[in-house]
Amino acid sequence: MKRFLRWACPIMAMSLLVSACATAPQYSEHVNTLENASPVQNHVQNQPLHFHSSLLQPLHKTATIEGLPMHPSPAVTQLDFVTGAVGFAINDRGGLEESVDGGRHFRLQNKMPGLPLQSLSAVGSKTLFAVASTADEQSSPSVAQKLLYSEDCGVHWTTLASVKEKSSPTAFQVQPTLQIVSSDRGFATFAGELLTGHPVKSHWHSIAIPHHWAVLSSYFFNDRQGVILATPRLQKNQPLRKVSLYRTTDGGHDWTYVRAFGRSAHTLDNVFLCGTPNGQVWVLFQSLYSMSLWIAHSSDGGIDFSLQKAPSVGAIHHVIPSTVDVTSAVAGAHGRLYITTASAQSAGGIAVLSQGGKQVVSSDGWRSGWEMTDIDRVGVHDWMATGNTLLGESLILHATHATGPWQQLSPAMTPTRQIDFISANVGFGLGNAMDPNALLSTANGGQTWSVVTTSSGPYARQPFHKIDTVRFLSRQIGWMEVDTWTQSNRTPSVSLWMTHTGGVSWQPISMQILPHAMQQEAQSGNLLFLHNALEVFSKNRLLLQIGGFPTYEFRFSDNGGKTTHAFFTGRKAPASWASVSFPQPENGYLLTTTNRDNLPRAQLYQIRPKMTATRLYRWKNDVAGEGLSFPQPQIGYALLAKHPFSEHPLFLLERTTDGGRTWSVETFPPTVTFPPIANRNHPELQFINRMDGWILTSDGIWRTTDGGIHWTFLGGA
Repeated sequence: MKRFLRWACPIMAMSLLVSACATAPQYSEHVNTLENASPVQNHVQNQPLHFHSSLLQPLHKTATIEGLPMHPSPAVTQLDFVTGAVGFAINDRGGLEESVDGGRHFRLQNKMPGLPLQSLSAVGSKTLFAVASTADEQSSPSVAQKLLYSEDCGVHWTTLASVKEKSSPTAFQVQPTLQIVSSDRGFATFAGELLTGHPVKSHWHSIAIPHHWAVLSSYFFNDRQGVILATPRLQKNQPLRKVSLYRTTDGGHDWTYVRAFGRSAHTLDNVFLCGTPNGQVWVLFQSLYSMSLWIAHSSDGGIDFSLQKAPSVGAIHHVIPSTVDVTSAVAGAHGRLYITTASAQSAGGIAVLSQGGKQVVSSDGWRSGWEMTDIDRVGVHDWMATGNTLLGESLILHATHATGPWQQLSPAMTPTRQIDFISANVGFGLGNAMDPNALLSTANGGQTWSVVTTSSGPYARQPFHKIDTVRFLSRQIGWMEVDTWTQSNRTPSVSLWMTHTGGVSWQPISMQILPHAMQQEAQSGNLLFLHNALEVFSKNRLLLQIGGFPTYEFRFSDNGGKTTHAFFTGRKAPASWASVSFPQPENGYLLTTTNRDNLPRAQLYQIRPKMTATRLYRWKNDVAGEGLSFPQPQIGYALLAKHPFSEHPLFLLERTTDGGRTWSVETFPPTVTFPPIANRNHPELQFINRMDGWILTSDGIWRTTDGGIHWTFLGGA
């Protein structure tokens, strides 16, 4: 049937859908409170947050768009949506607004007089980060910019850092940016300074920049690797229009010069930087006189760049990176939206907001020409029906798939972390090359995949660490098991979520399925590795595997996951990695590998209720277990690696027809028909019957339709 997802590996960030603030914000006139006391600790996810700049100018207002009423408050200049319904926006007066209906209406959180917000990032439905500016009354006209943090939807704010502008300004306007790249590290750019610190602690400090230049913008791929755009400060009242890009690989201690931008030092006008977590970097810059747009693109983290001239677009106001399958932008009724979509080579895209009356779309990335279509032809009705259209005072566009004149914003990639097939054609996958937490689906047996949700999708930006596994019962009904255990706070939590919409939206079923004794072990540091798995037998009958070393448990649920009871408990983990398959609710098989005298040896155990695991079979020395799948109680398949520690291990597929007591490999000549698996991180094996099976490796997905005799490569990430 189905098998156990591999033991815990380095945690990748992920978030799930939660409800909006319990207390709706009031239309009060009071000023937000800045609390100088130590901020309340809050869990912040390991996911980089793309903190959009606030360089948009107030946009033209319209009464209706496609028959939908517009919000009468000031124009929206920047927005950040947590889910398809809940989001926050900054208006052109610097006030904070919230929407709980997908952007159709915004309610004013606070007018923020004297403390206008410039940038915003919503970590969850309550947790916000913002950059604000305020006049410093004690030192006349100098302006101080503050990094703020709120845990109550923006009603009260705590100052994390404050920076005054240098006396020597630059020739360019700084893009306020903020990224939370891990649970204890963030980067912020404002007032020409690059700061780093703990997301919710007032320990932020400036990072030294070469030549003491001003930082215009920054983007970090993780807590060590990032790029910045820097420029000289004003000298002798003459702005020097010179911009250079630097990169770091050690968190900002050392910087390497990459290149300068602009044909000459005095013709550069606007310049923008954006990036995506998979190493894509774009630098957009304009000529002071011709307003021509040039796009420099790098796919290796900012080392090498290619240059392309784009159409004349007028003055740029906003640049947004397009990751995975989502592009969002704010546009006025007469705005012009330029979008480059991802190709298989570039694996990313950008959106440029300018002025005019057209939108320009490139169908295969920044490399090619541009296609022009009228902005009012965008299919907002189709988007609204799926909850993906965000409408406020300005026209807010949000596309996840191609509609009307739009092209697919990025390719749907092959799953990289997990596969789960419910029939010969229908299956789901977890993770792709750009987003380890993207949920994918296929309707043709894995030949092509489409994106259902992403890290920036309906369950986005909540403080969860990773999705361990996803299992589906049908096209619509499925469960997701999430692990939020961290080394730093020793607070373990394993939650269970359910979908009735094929993975588009998720509801929490149980926020803690980890037994109390196991929680205490983890908090004391005695439980080293949490690894979770899930098997689905019916809408009510579930089997969950949780734990690590030295304790692991199998737990049953008879009510869809609301409550669980112990089925099997092990006090000693059998190996550093294991695979589990349950063809029936109370009949399971466990494939493990033990090491004796540095020689691995695969062993198969049978698991039954309230009994010790019974060893059924033991392979020869120097053979490691890699994957296990029992589609029926007596019929099973085992994927093995012979000489696993050698440079070129030999992979074998063996079959049993007597419930695991004997195994045969003669039917599957590995040197002739079996795929050359090049994956050191344990491939995943799944058979749904005697004939149809799949193997997920680091290279891609292989499929068999004849019980494993012949295999076809379906494609890779």
